[in-house]
Amino acid sequence: MSQRPFIRIPSTLHPVLLSPSVAPILPELRRFAGGRRPFLCTEARLSKILAPILGLLSESLDQAPLVTFAGGERRKNRGTKERLEDSLLRAGAGRDAVLVAVGGGLVSDLTGFTAGTLMRGVPYINLPTTLLALVDASIGGKTAVNTPAGKNLVGLFHPPMAVLGALDLLDTLPPREFRSGLAECLKHGAGLDADLLAWMAERSPEGLRRDREALLHLVATSSALKCRVVDEDPTERTGRRNILNLGHTLGHAIELLSGYRVSHGSAVAAGLCWEGACAVVQGYLPRTDLEVLLQAVRSYRFPPLWHSADSAAVFEAAAHDKKNTKGQVAYVPLAAMGRPALPPPHTAPMTLLALRSALELLPEG
Repeated sequence: MSQRPFIRIPSTLHPVLLSPSVAPILPELRRFAGGRRPFLCTEARLSKILAPILGLLSESLDQAPLVTFAGGERRKNRGTKERLEDSLLRAGAGRDAVLVAVGGGLVSDLTGFTAGTLMRGVPYINLPTTLLALVDASIGGKTAVNTPAGKNLVGLFHPPMAVLGALDLLDTLPPREFRSGLAECLKHGAGLDADLLAWMAERSPEGLRRDREALLHLVATSSALKCRVVDEDPTERTGRRNILNLGHTLGHAIELLSGYRVSHGSAVAAGLCWEGACAVVQGYLPRTDLEVLLQAVRSYRFPPLWHSADSAAVFEAAAHDKKNTKGQVAYVPLAAMGRPALPPPHTAPMTLLALRSALELLPEG
């Protein structure tokens, strides 16, 4: 697998190319940019860390200008998007622009949202530099910003021209951020592929980071699962895409209540376990399958955030989730590992009683 210059992940919504290194994707980047004027977009704090790759990309794109914006989940908001728009306009971005998002999920969200509204819509290309973005956030064209009411409540569907991934870009990630991306891979296994979940349960973050062949297999498998779902439901018309929100109803609530100090991966990992326990309480999931999920999550040493959580506050925060209808908190229950309990839209009402009762099934540490 790793001997090929890049792998084409099956996708009809947009191309997804994965390579062990940056060099093979540079000609593809130039090809997708075509005759448009490229602008590199990233977080200000990342621009120093990514300086060598940004220099290489700029040179490859005929000295494309770099435009930065304030990062951090708490700054992923409408104000930051407005400032990014102003910076791009000052730099000369017009109808012939193509934005190149270089960074994690926050960068692809903000850049993609901006691309969708700048000049009433210009194209963009995702170059993810985090595992989370590589297997999840950069794929599918969902772009959004946060509001005080909750995560990702204002945005639009605007698929990128392409997602170009290179494993060596992950070398800049701190261990915490690398592990954060593994939570999305666990989500894909739990909801869509029990074999992937079992494969991950036998490994560790450190082992995957050392073993490039194993990491390439994980990224290719996980991103292909994401592509399969978004191809079937690109704009969330059928509800099929809701399976990708597994663990996110409670995960987003935990993030919001922490003021985004808890990482997205840690919150999603906790959400997977807590929602899995809710599915047991509500009669969807066998207890033995919950133990399989808990063991897989435990392999990656995510903190048991449910231990100190205020159930009522989490439930109230979850009331602002995008999946909710008719004033009910909705979540995605599983019937077994790799299989949702319900047909599309896959969601069921969650109650505060179920949320509290689920804590009795979860370990304290």
